[in-house]
Parts: sequence; C-alpha cells; structure tokens
Amino acid sequence: MTIHFGDSTSIASGGSLGKILQTKYVQSGSLTTISSSNYASVGGLNNTITPSSSSNKILLICGYNGGITNGSGTNLAIKIRFTQSIGGSVSSIYESNEDFQRYAIGNGEIDYMIAGQFFSYLDSPNTTSEITYNVQSKEAGGSGTHYVFSKSQLILLEVAA
Repeated sequence: MTIHFGDSTSIASGGSLGKILQTKYVQSGSLTTISSSNYASVGGLNNTITPSSSSNKILLICGYNGGITNGSGTNLAIKIRFTQSIGGSVSSIYESNEDFQRYAIGNGEIDYMIAGQFFSYLDSPNTTSEITYNVQSKEAGGSGTHYVFSKSQLILLEVAA
C-alpha cells in the first residue's frame, strides 16, 4: 500500500515519512512574572534536540498556563514566540498575533484572567547540530502584569522526512 499526499510526497508500507524519531519534554517548575514590552524567556520552557538528519523536521508543542492582572482598566495583550538557537545564533521562528491573550476590564480594581492555551509550530531547521528552542513572552499593548505558571510544558518531536 502506498499513501500519497497533495504535494506529491508518498510513502510505501514500512516507510518512515512522519515517523517520530525522538521526543524531548520539559515542564516549568516555577512562576514567571513578566511586565515588559520586550520579549523575556519563560522560566523553564526551553529544551535542546539534535536532529538525526538535516531533512527532518521538529514539531514544537507548548502548553502555556498563563494569567493576567490588570487594574488600570486598559486593554492588556500578550504575545508569545518560539526562538531557535543553533551554534549561538538565535532567531525567532514563530510569533503569535497580539491576541494570544487579551484582557480588557478594569475601572481601577484588580482583575484577573487565567487561561491554559496551546500553540505549536513545525520547524525545518536543515541541520544535524544541536538546537535549543525557547518560549518567550511579552506585553503587546496596554498595562498590567502577566504570569506563566509552573507546569507549563514544551514538547519537541523530531519527525522523519
């Protein structure tokens, strides 16, 4: 039996396209507080993986347990991104829009919003060198403080090409 995909990729029985070759998992152990419009690393949500072939892909999956406090009555928006570091060179490979988390309620009292969210990205790093992936977060508008709670997770899966 042969399976065909829309982009002319195919695998025959016993083929390895899409096979998961290795997994890496990390869970944050502490609370991260971020009150900045500059990206900051989310404590504990980084991990390394070394692809076995330069044609393989890395699937990143993040379970992000975040919260926002906003006592000013303004609109507070949060953005997140994945970064990749290969040989010391860091680059952003995925960035959310401003509505990853948004909170707009207030009138001077302290208000809270807590939400678990998931995001993923399929990276094509084209290397067999060690790669460090990192989750970062920032305020994208408004004022307040946001938090990333312990037990947020980052999963890296090497997927055979």
